[in-house]
Amino acid sequence: MGVRKKKIITFFMIHIGVFIFFLLYYWLFDGCIIRKFTGISCPTCGVSRAWLSFLSGHFNEAFNYHPYFIPLTIVFLLLVHSPLLLKKFPIIKKPLILLCVVVFSLTMMRYLTFMNFM
Repeated sequence: MGVRKKKIITFFMIHIGVFIFFLLYYWLFDGCIIRKFTGISCPTCGVSRAWLSFLSGHFNEAFNYHPYFIPLTIVFLLLVHSPLLLKKFPIIKKPLILLCVVVFSLTMMRYLTFMNFM
């Protein structure tokens, strides 16, 4: 088996493993582990429910759970793959940082607003 083929298989196996980990994590801990142990919602609480609703076709419900679930997922995937992306496309470093700061800021503003209503 060639080196390129091994890299592709490794890439997909890692992603499948992470996906299975998150599914088991969600089922075993019945949602957010931070909320389970502290009783306080984390800034990303609702993202899993939002994706489940979105994939079920309940778009309004999805955005009610967490309005930034799509940008958060995109930023998460970009950060996970940033070593590969920055190696191939070093010019995207500043836009990637800016995107992360904007999405993080929006998420924290939503979280702090949400916490005031609890």
